[in-house]
Amino acid sequence: LPPHLEFVPLVEDVYVAACRRDHPLARKGQITWQDYFQQDYIGLDKVSGNRTLLDQALGHITPARPCICETRHVTTMLGMVEAGIGIAA
Repeated sequence: LPPHLEFVPLVEDVYVAACRRDHPLARKGQITWQDYFQQDYIGLDKVSGNRTLLDQALGHITPARPCICETRHVTTMLGMVEAGIGIAA
């Protein structure tokens, strides 16, 4: 980075696990990414900015299983969660 530029964070994103109320994880107050990746989870498509952020932040974690499908939109993902297809971040 050029020495004359300064970067100041404006916000920090917090990610949550979205699941149906009847999912076993719903009773937990907190889970780890390892817990998350052991479930059937829905991923974001590679064109998503959120996917890029998650890939960068979680590059050190190898998921226990691949995602069951990928979507381009968070709203689609949440509809799939509501339908009981899987969980989502």
